[in-house]
Amino acid sequence: MIGELTVLRIVAIKGRVSADAVAGSLDAEPAAVQQALDGFVESELIKSTPMGFRIAPAGRARCAELVAAEHRAADQSAVTQIYETFCEHNDELKAVVTDWQTRGPDQPNDHTDEDYDRGVIDRLLALHKNVIPLADQIAEVAPRLAHYKNRLQRAADAVAAGDHTYVARPILDSYHTVWFELHEDLIGLAGLTRAGEAAAGRGA
Repeated sequence: MIGELTVLRIVAIKGRVSADAVAGSLDAEPAAVQQALDGFVESELIKSTPMGFRIAPAGRARCAELVAAEHRAADQSAVTQIYETFCEHNDELKAVVTDWQTRGPDQPNDHTDEDYDRGVIDRLLALHKNVIPLADQIAEVAPRLAHYKNRLQRAADAVAAGDHTYVARPILDSYHTVWFELHEDLIGLAGLTRAGEAAAGRGA
C-alpha cells in the first residue's frame, strides 16, 4: 500500500501531475496509484482537473500535519547532518545547472560546444556519485524518501547515455527537478520553511 503522505506530498510538490507520472516517480503500480488518487479525490484532499491531479486546500493542511509528525519522529541530529551535507551539494548543483544553461552573464548556452557541455556533464555525474551515499542516509532516517535515490539514478543514467533533457528540464523527472523535490522534502523533515531557507540563501 502506498503511504498517504507519499502520495499527497508528491502531488503537492509537483503542482499538477498525472497518475502515470506519480507511479513512475514512485516505482509503483499505476493501478495502485490511481486507486490512491481516486480515494484522495473522494475525500477532497486532491482535486482532479483536465491538466492532472493537484493538491486541495484540505490536502495541503493534511500534508503539513503529516510532515510535522514525520519531523517529530525523526532523529534530528542525523537530519541536521544530512541537511548540512545536502546544502553543500546543493551549492555545487546550482553551479552546474547555471553553467549548463548559460556561458556567462547574458549569454545562454546554445549547446553547440560539445567540449563545454561534456565538462558540465562530467561535473554533474561526479556530484551524483557523491550524492548516492547521502541518499542512503536519507532513506535510513526517513524511509518515505527512499524513492529519491532511484529517481536521481535514473536521471543520471539518462544524462550519461546522452539524453541531456534529463539535466534540468522542468516537468519530467530531470536531475534538477528531482533534486528540487528532494530539497523540499528535506526542508520539511528538518522542520524548516522554504521562505526561511530562501532568506538564508539556501532556497534554490
